[in-house]
Amino acid sequence: MKKLPGNLLIEAASRRGSVADAQRAFDTIPAPNLYSWNLLLAAYAQNGHLWQARRVLACMPAPNVVSWNVLLSACSRRGRPDEARQLFHWMPQHDTVSWNTVEHMFAASGHCRDARQTFDAMPQRSVLSWNTLVSAYAFQRQLRDARLVLDLMPARNSISVNTMIKGYASAGALHAAALLFSAMPNRDLVSWNSMLTAASCWQQHQRLWHRMPRWDVVSCNARIQACLGSSLHADEGAATFWAMPGRDVVSWNTAAAGYARLGRPRHARRLLELMPQRDLVSANCWLHYCCHTPGATKLGFDAMPQRDSASWNSMLASCELPVADELFWRRMPAWDVISCTLMVAAYGRSLGGMDAAGRAFAAMQHRDVAAWTAIISAYATHGDCARAVAQSWGMALDGLEPNYVTYTVLLHACAQAGLLEQGAACLAAAGVTVADEQHYSCCVDMLARAKQLAAAEELIAAMPVPPTAVTWTAMLSACRVQGDVQRADTAAAQLLDLDPASALPYVLLLSVYTEAGRTEEATALRRLMSRRGVMKMEPGTTMILLDT
Repeated sequence: MKKLPGNLLIEAASRRGSVADAQRAFDTIPAPNLYSWNLLLAAYAQNGHLWQARRVLACMPAPNVVSWNVLLSACSRRGRPDEARQLFHWMPQHDTVSWNTVEHMFAASGHCRDARQTFDAMPQRSVLSWNTLVSAYAFQRQLRDARLVLDLMPARNSISVNTMIKGYASAGALHAAALLFSAMPNRDLVSWNSMLTAASCWQQHQRLWHRMPRWDVVSCNARIQACLGSSLHADEGAATFWAMPGRDVVSWNTAAAGYARLGRPRHARRLLELMPQRDLVSANCWLHYCCHTPGATKLGFDAMPQRDSASWNSMLASCELPVADELFWRRMPAWDVISCTLMVAAYGRSLGGMDAAGRAFAAMQHRDVAAWTAIISAYATHGDCARAVAQSWGMALDGLEPNYVTYTVLLHACAQAGLLEQGAACLAAAGVTVADEQHYSCCVDMLARAKQLAAAEELIAAMPVPPTAVTWTAMLSACRVQGDVQRADTAAAQLLDLDPASALPYVLLLSVYTEAGRTEEATALRRLMSRRGVMKMEPGTTMILLDT
């Protein structure tokens, strides 16, 4: 067979994934040239047969740099960094493609230092080399390094700037993203979509949506997600979805998940049933939002033809602790930070589960804020509040900042253990941007438990946010314990202003009067309670104060 028909047959077989047909077509060529050899090498390499590809490379009479690059790229795509690194060192010569392939491999696996070393060693750099390094830093949220590389680029393109905008947006640095977007001389649809997806509030989203020169499927998907983030705009999201000229599987998944988050499972189920084709994300959405009992979740899980970590995590979250324990330690093929966090939280809520929570936490290769918050909460729940506070130091060593929930758990632990200095430091660290009435209520409770009612009163007066019923309830409860009638009167009056229908202020204040021997005030309060129809709790019942 002549070379041209044989080469065409090799290419066709390779596209079909039939390496056997490609080998047969190659064998029919009487004197294959270098191009034929490279086609056969690519057929094996691109279809995942790396061992056979290595053998073809070894048999080639005179492989060139293209031959080596084909195998190098295949090792990189298949997640074999050690083989790719070894192959790169064996190569007799390198071109820009070789260097870019190795740099991209390190960047995709999150090894920014290796990617930077490869970049620095390049004899010549293309725009792709620069963009890959910007992407590596941005993906790891090393935004200063990413921006420095972007500013040093001799020639930017839209991909460079769009990568930086996406990095800013994913890290929540929306102001920096907006400044970079505004400075772009020519904005393409990717730029607009990046900003639209990153919009933090409805007003920003609306402004961007109406300024866009045109929309595509990505734009509409971002619109659906924003609209279905609130029940106020759900109808607009539905209108956008049904008006889309070409809905893809992401559109269906986004709409179904949005309805489920809004507490409309029937709408979500209906969309999932109407989907023309489903993918793994659709199946996970069904598993997570439409299976409301452990039995239904198990049936849906068992029926899945393939599963990923999200599938296993949905199953894990639906199980009782003994079943989840068996599933986590013995059946799951791999753990991620979400599965480990779920188990830390589950063990932390169970009696005597702290050792198991520690093992699950230690099993994490990478920890995020939710994981640290779970272990802190576990220690606090088991009464080891000093250890809970100490975990925040390890969180800082990981380069992570506590979020709203973390600060709430830490302050509650400090209040339980009477750790005044640590609690004050925690509230100061939260600052005015994070701290709200719940955090201040925890500190009021902490001071009240430590019998520092004057300091608690001063903190309430200095709060940058109005105190809530929870705050005054904590104060009133402490006054009852310490018999401070004057401050109890003030706290009860404030509490009644906030919640006039509540019986709690009357009951607590009556206890203060009774225990302090103030019989006249107690009698007057009982009469007032009778006139207002306030019922005191019957003997044998229990009052539980929530969120204190």
